Amino acid sequence: MAREIHFPRKPLAVVGKTPSVTACRVIVDPVPLSGAVNMALDAALLRAADEQPAAPVLRVYRWSEPTISLGYFQKSDDLMAHETLTGCPRVRRLTGGGAILHHHELTYSCVIPRTHPIRYDPIRLYRLMHRTISQVLAVCGANTDFRSDIPMQAAEPDAPAGNEEEPFLCFLRTDPRDLAASGNGITGRPKITGSAQRRRRGTILQHGSVLLKASSLLPDLSGICNLFPAFELSAFVDMLPGRLATLIGSGQIASDYTDRERHFAFDDGSSVGRDANQCGDSQIGVLRNSQTS
Repeated sequence: MAREIHFPRKPLAVVGKTPSVTACRVIVDPVPLSGAVNMALDAALLRAADEQPAAPVLRVYRWSEPTISLGYFQKSDDLMAHETLTGCPRVRRLTGGGAILHHHELTYSCVIPRTHPIRYDPIRLYRLMHRTISQVLAVCGANTDFRSDIPMQAAEPDAPAGNEEEPFLCFLRTDPRDLAASGNGITGRPKITGSAQRRRRGTILQHGSVLLKASSLLPDLSGICNLFPAFELSAFVDMLPGRLATLIGSGQIASDYTDRERHFAFDDGSSVGRDANQCGDSQIGVLRNSQTS
């Protein structure tokens, strides 16, 4: 049974700054999409907010097939060291960080306009979003905490030194702000959630991934359902968008992509948009023609 937990009702703000927070648009894609389409939509949301600041946007989405997303600065050649992944489609995120296998996971992105008070402290957004995800996970039966707050175990490998190359995969990297599973019988502080940002003239795009279940392509990376067999996955998926939206907005508004955002994603000739169109995704027409709110 899901446990009750208190969630803060006020949107985040920064001390000393006058808040300018409106209701958050919430976009939950109804079907999984290709990697190229997912990246085109996130790029479009960032561009639209950068050119014309408006309400914050939270997007929650899935992937239509196992796909590798590379961090913005990663070399695609490094993927060759992971033989089980070389046959997967690959895309490049606008955000940094390590590569992610999007298979049994849930992805969120949020776009914060430069008029929002958190733009003055963007690093804080990591912890605020992760704390809220951790609270929702707890309600649904999974114990997680910031990696920095879980005691390190003797058998756990140290993080790479400053002159050492980080692991290629995001979920093998360590950051104090990561969410890691904790509790009786769980060893090694397995990473459950990681996020990365791209900032453009004060506008913030933050991506995050919640690992739900181990993939057959990377069986050693356990997800939340593997670690907590009684975890209520459907409740988590239903609850998460609203909780994150009310964190970054004064409320939430169910939304769709605007005509302008769809144009930026698919029709303006950008490289990301061309990739999306070339993928042949059957949902592009639906996304182009869907009714906006």
